[in-house]
Amino acid sequence: MCKSILVFHFLFAFHSNYGSILHYLRDKGKAFDTINHLILFQKLRQLTITIPPNVLLWTINFLSGRTQAVSSFGQISGWLPVSRSIKQGSGIGPYLYLVYASDLRTLSPHNVIIKYADDTTLLVGQHSSVDIIREYDNIK
Repeated sequence: MCKSILVFHFLFAFHSNYGSILHYLRDKGKAFDTINHLILFQKLRQLTITIPPNVLLWTINFLSGRTQAVSSFGQISGWLPVSRSIKQGSGIGPYLYLVYASDLRTLSPHNVIIKYADDTTLLVGQHSSVDIIREYDNIK
């Protein structure tokens, strides 16, 4: 609901200032499965807010040391380490994804990107110096 209100706010502001608006919505399916743990840990350490060491360690332990196997037609593969993904349905998952995608920015300071978990909304004014195709290529 909050994301909808935020998008509405920006749509109204854009319409008032730029006339026509190009609006792109993206729900990145399987986004949580693409998160590289080492990159995420690096971004968590570089946050401008200080994360208590025990919370950072808990987060690293939460994601580390997991393995998975595949079962098909009664056969089970060998167990392999999981170095990507966040557990689906975990309460902390959407927040970790936001940290992972936090450096996602628009090319033009006049365009707006709104992120909520793995949903991305891109707003580009009609007379923007950077068109929606270049902005899309930048965030995909």
